[in-house]
Amino acid sequence: MGITSCRSKTTRRTWPKRFGSFFEEGNQAGFGRLNVQRFEEIEKDHGRIETRRYTWIHDVSWMDKPMRQAWKKLGGVGMIESVREIGNTVHTEHRYAIGSSGVQTVAMFANASRNHWGIENGLHWTLDVVFREDHCRARKGHSARNFSVLRKFDLATLRKDEDSKMGLRRRRVHADRHQDYRESLISLAFSATASEDIMLSV
Repeated sequence: MGITSCRSKTTRRTWPKRFGSFFEEGNQAGFGRLNVQRFEEIEKDHGRIETRRYTWIHDVSWMDKPMRQAWKKLGGVGMIESVREIGNTVHTEHRYAIGSSGVQTVAMFANASRNHWGIENGLHWTLDVVFREDHCRARKGHSARNFSVLRKFDLATLRKDEDSKMGLRRRRVHADRHQDYRESLISLAFSATASEDIMLSV
């Protein structure tokens, strides 16, 4: 059971727009006979109020056949509207997702979504701590994407060194300063048993 975010799929750039149009038109004119499930939660923290409204539609018969066939075991589509209020400032964001057949209800969709973004946020935090990702100013062309892939590959390689007692950030610094350790990591990264796991984690 799981969901896949449609906001950041660079190889499927038109799909978020299609889902956005579908939900926008449905909210305005109705979704016809489709069973629409909704759920709302409010989170308050240090003067910030965030309201998340989840919409889940299990029936995907409205989709074009090629879209349905693109994912096996497609179980439905969902939208998350996040409204963040800080003082007098209000920011609204819409995210779209597809879910596997195991996601049956909007409550399950909300839970899967929280877990998904928790993993994403955790990865971002780790990349920032280990590689200071937020300080990177690479913006030209595909440089930001290329550096992101390299960082994730490096992070996966550092994690494969399970015998080390050092934290990830110290491993990175140690690899930068010690050629033997750096070469051992490179060998580990491209070994027959490790390279597939590392690439899958990127």
